[in-house]
Amino acid sequence: MRQAPVLYTNEMTHDQHRCPWANSTELMAAYHDTEWGVPVHDDRHLFEMLCLEGAQAGLSWQTILARRENYRRAFDNFAAEKIAQYTEAKRAALLQDAGIIRNRLKVNAFIENAKATLAVQQKHGSLDAYLWSFVGDRTLTDHDQAANISKQLKKDGFRFVGPTTCYAFMQAVGMMNDHAPECFRYRVTTEQIGDRQNITEDVSLSAKLATAKKQVPVGARYMHYKQRSYKVIAVALREEDTEPCVVYQAEYEDELVWIRPVANWNEDVTVDGKTVQRFTKLS
Repeated sequence: MRQAPVLYTNEMTHDQHRCPWANSTELMAAYHDTEWGVPVHDDRHLFEMLCLEGAQAGLSWQTILARRENYRRAFDNFAAEKIAQYTEAKRAALLQDAGIIRNRLKVNAFIENAKATLAVQQKHGSLDAYLWSFVGDRTLTDHDQAANISKQLKKDGFRFVGPTTCYAFMQAVGMMNDHAPECFRYRVTTEQIGDRQNITEDVSLSAKLATAKKQVPVGARYMHYKQRSYKVIAVALREEDTEPCVVYQAEYEDELVWIRPVANWNEDVTVDGKTVQRFTKLS
């Protein structure tokens, strides 16, 4: 019979369980109860966790977690733009810092990861967008993507990002929910993930709609290739839509209204062997 876990926080009641690995110390329990598995979308925090998970290689997470504040102090609170500029003198000083793991390869990896992070932000807009794109901005329930993520991270200049490290990173930042089903955080984290993904979908659709309205202004008039004029009366999302639609009305007959997805409403058509634009804007 499983022994009831030790309680370290007020968040867990007497009849609830915690993932077994988190019961070793109060520090581990607090980390598990408040951080582990919660989706992270802050670039600085993502960079920090990627580096710290790499520092864990060959060691325990307890070892790294106990030194996290020392790492934050030593590495400028994980400001990638500062770390990328570290000099040889700074590297040497870090290797003398007893508050962190003084492994030359791991220290150098932090610096290389900072450079890679800046490059990713330049190319993809944010480290968040880059990392979460690997999982479709969704929290997974398996780690099948860890090897693929590892391969791409290495290709993009990151170090100490093997499949095992990437798996641990995915668990930590909520790219997968790996809490045990009986753990009290499993349900809480699942609800947080669901809320975030619903918000993401809503924001994504709102952004698409705003873009569509710029592409096809409401009130604009267009001439159809069959020489009939139409007026855009709305650009909207119906309940069943996943993409914005254009609602346009025939000026020659007010009762004739069409609805087409913005993405293809003005696609080219072939007339007498020639390609022509479906609509030409009039005003």
